[in-house]
Amino acid sequence: MKTRLPWVLAAVSLCFNVFFVFGYAQARSTPKRKTPEDRCRAICARLGLDNRQCTRYIELDALRRSRLAELRKPYAREYDEYWSEVLKGKPDRARLEEIQNKGALLRSRSRAVRTDFLIEALSLMTPKQKAHYARILRGRRKSRK
Repeated sequence: MKTRLPWVLAAVSLCFNVFFVFGYAQARSTPKRKTPEDRCRAICARLGLDNRQCTRYIELDALRRSRLAELRKPYAREYDEYWSEVLKGKPDRARLEEIQNKGALLRSRSRAVRTDFLIEALSLMTPKQKAHYARILRGRRKSRK
C-alpha cells in the first residue's frame, strides 16, 4: 500500500497538470470580441444583404451607437449622484426621484433612437429579409430573459 501511494499522487498531479495545460490552451484560443462592424457584417451575411445594403446598414448602426453615446454622456454624472445620494444617512427622496425621472427620459429617448434605426434598417430590406431580421431580433430578446 505504501509503495502505491507515491504513484497515485504522481498520477493525480499529472492529471491536474494536463487539465491545466488544456484549460490554458482553450482560454487562449477563444476568439476576440467582435467589433460592432464585424457584428453588422455577420448580420448582413445572415440576411443576404448586398454590398449597398450592408454598407448602409453599417452606417446606420454607427449613427445609432453615436447617438446613444451622446444621450448617455450627460447622464453619467447623474448616475454617480444617484448612488451618492442613496448611500447617505438620510437620502433626499425628491432628489432621487428627480434623477430617476431623468433616467426614464433617457430610456425614452434611447428607444426613439433605436426605433429610428430599426425603421431605417428595415427600409433597406426586401420583405423576406425583413421577416428574417425580425426572427433574429426576436431570438435575441428571448435569449436575454
